Amino acid sequence: MTDSAFELALAVAALGYGLSVLLIGWRGLIGPNSLDRLVALDALVSIVQGGLAVYMVWTADTSVAYAMVAVALLGYLSSVSVARFRTPDARRPSPTADGAVPAGTGGAGAGGTVPGGTGGAGAARPAKAARTLESDEADRTGLWQQDSGVRMPTKDDVRKDERQ
Repeated sequence: MTDSAFELALAVAALGYGLSVLLIGWRGLIGPNSLDRLVALDALVSIVQGGLAVYMVWTADTSVAYAMVAVALLGYLSSVSVARFRTPDARRPSPTADGAVPAGTGGAGAGGTVPGGTGGAGAARPAKAARTLESDEADRTGLWQQDSGVRMPTKDDVRKDERQ
C-alpha cells in the first residue's frame, strides 16, 4: 500500500470516528431513558479507544497505548457502577391518536386523575399508584420463582428461623 493510500484510509477512518462521535453524542443527549444514555456512553468509550488507535497508527506514537488502557478501564468501571445503581425510569403514558391518555396508564401521578381516556368523554379516572422499590423487587422475585419453580425464602421465613 502506498503512503498516499495509507493516509487516505486513515483520514477516512478518522472522519468516520468523528461522525460517529456526533451521532452517539446526539443519542446520549436526547435518549428517551437512562439506559439509552448508558449505551451511548459505552459506545462513546469504544469510539474514543478506536480514535486513539487511529491516532497511534497515524503518528507512530505508541505512548497513547497507556491512555487507551486507562480509557478502557474507566469505561468498564463506569458502566458497571451505573448499571449496578441504576433505578428504573418513570413510565410515561403514550397518548392515543385523539390525544387522550389510555386507561390504566396513570398520566397524572400517584393518586391523581386524568381527564379523558377510555372512561367516556371527559370522565376522570384514578391514576395508577406509584411503583416502589419493594414492589419492583417483589415482581422480580415472583417472576424468578415462577420461571424456576424454586421458592425463595421471604422475610417472614427468615424471621421464623430467627425465632426458633
